Amino acid sequence: MNTNKTKIVLKKLSEYNTIWHEETKLVFKSQKERIVIGRFVNNELLKLNNESLDFCNSWKFKYDESCVEENDEEENEEEEEEEEEEQQEENEEEENEEEEQGNYQEENDQDKKEQKDLLEKILEKVEGKILKEMIEEVKNVEEVKNVEEVKNVEEVKKVEEVKKVEEVKKVEEVKKVEEVKKVEEVSDENVEEYFIKYNQHISSLTNNLNKDFCKIVTDLKFENKKLNKELCEKTVNINELQEKYDNMVQKFTLMKSLFN
Repeated sequence: MNTNKTKIVLKKLSEYNTIWHEETKLVFKSQKERIVIGRFVNNELLKLNNESLDFCNSWKFKYDESCVEENDEEENEEEEEEEEEEQQEENEEEENEEEEQGNYQEENDQDKKEQKDLLEKILEKVEGKILKEMIEEVKNVEEVKNVEEVKNVEEVKKVEEVKKVEEVKKVEEVKKVEEVKKVEEVSDENVEEYFIKYNQHISSLTNNLNKDFCKIVTDLKFENKKLNKELCEKTVNINELQEKYDNMVQKFTLMKSLFN
């Protein structure tokens, strides 16, 4: 039962001048002392039993332990019967264990004898195997020695071959170094020639540029003089025209005044 969300409602029980929880029928001691003392069933106040205690725990009500029903005699009788049965079972188990122990000792004696016989046979076989293994190890050592001697001879041959190969490599490296030196000498000569040609080309370019620049400057000067001359001529013409215009204006004003 989920009591966390449901609201606890306590009502007045007029028969006993106290309060009770109608849903579970639990009766409290008084309005102030809210301790459960029994259940109100069929207009009777009954003592608390196992069901009542379950309700108290689920609704988290405190209860008076002195109001709980007493079932001590029945429980004691049941406990005594259980103890007697347990004792009988223990006695039977002890008797069975004693019988099993007697049989076990006899079996152990036989097993020990069989184990000794097996150990002796195993030791004989092991000693024989050890002797065979010792002989085989001696043979293997001799074979290993022979193989090592052969390997030493082969290693000496390999070392000599390696030395020859290294000598050949050294000779080839010396030749390559000499060829590289020759190439470097030739390359130095080519660099000098290229440098000389480069300088010549630059000098020719600078000369051509100077010539072109001088020509452009002279042309610009000539054009400037020409333009200045034309400008002077045009300014003179403009001044003459301005004088003529001024004279015409004066005449026009005089004529106008005479007509008026």
